[in-house]
Amino acid sequence: LPTKENPTEVAPFDERRKLFDKLVPLVEFIGKGKWDFPGYLFPWTDMKVSNERANVIPCMLSLAAYDLDDYMIEKLHGLMEYMDVDRRSAFYAHLLQPEKNSLHKEYILEGIRDKSPSTKEICIEKLMKCRTEERDIDAIVNMFSTKSGDLRKVLVKYLTALSTSDKLMAINKLAAGSDNHIQAACELVLKDSS
Repeated sequence: LPTKENPTEVAPFDERRKLFDKLVPLVEFIGKGKWDFPGYLFPWTDMKVSNERANVIPCMLSLAAYDLDDYMIEKLHGLMEYMDVDRRSAFYAHLLQPEKNSLHKEYILEGIRDKSPSTKEICIEKLMKCRTEERDIDAIVNMFSTKSGDLRKVLVKYLTALSTSDKLMAINKLAAGSDNHIQAACELVLKDSS
């Protein structure tokens, strides 16, 4: 953020944080709805305001990304319900470092349940950089009910990269599931034997 005095200079961290804090209530006020302000005096003054059309959330994402500030990231996570798919994907792809921060890993595990296949894929790619825990495997195994072929490939890629003991755990969990899960378990066994 440029300062008023020097447009090429970046504002200090405290000022960036203050601006971020001022934007949070604005996003909450706008909410999920759309505000319509028709031009009563002049027809060209019609204005529609929504979190999709406003550039408030992208500004907040930029502020958080500049410092990768945990406080801002946590606040943005609380505003996920107001973000469209592109903003959610940007949040997961650019702000989170799950291999370094356990809270970020929790956010990634939540992101795996996102509605958007592309957001899920981003989260799985991020999860691949982390040390594997049983809850990670559970989250991945639960996703094999998906019909998306691209997402399924990413899921299999994740499970294939696991250590032998983790892969065996995943195969056992998959084998106890639905037809899609059993098919994935067979794929893993076949890939492992080749």
